[in-house]
Amino acid sequence: MLRVPLAALALVLAAASAPAAGQAEAQPGPLVVYTRTGGLIGVQDSMRVSPTGTVSSTNGNFRLSAKRLATLRERLRAARFPSLKRVYGTPVADGFVYGVTYRGRKVLVNENAEAPLRLRRVLQLVREIFGRRG
Repeated sequence: MLRVPLAALALVLAAASAPAAGQAEAQPGPLVVYTRTGGLIGVQDSMRVSPTGTVSSTNGNFRLSAKRLATLRERLRAARFPSLKRVYGTPVADGFVYGVTYRGRKVLVNENAEAPLRLRRVLQLVREIFGRRG
């Protein structure tokens, strides 16, 4: 006797959890996430760049030019994130900690740390993007 109501309930639950017609199943994750925390006043800056170049940050929202997005992609690829250490340097009193997350790997760089050139190039570009709005 309970089979019909349970089967009907299962169908209703399955239909409710399915995306509506024409609705995207899932939004792609960000291309890169940049964070800057710390400093004398304890800032908490962040920036997310989507694969299409849309930027959402604590400094405003904007879109990267195609050239800037291509440069960012190239520097991220060239940094070889899987081969990077997860943390560079040690925390400094009132210093900043910079974070870059790419393809699921987060790398933190403490102020005055000796990071590889390929990572410093990424940090330089994301700082420029964050500070200049594209």
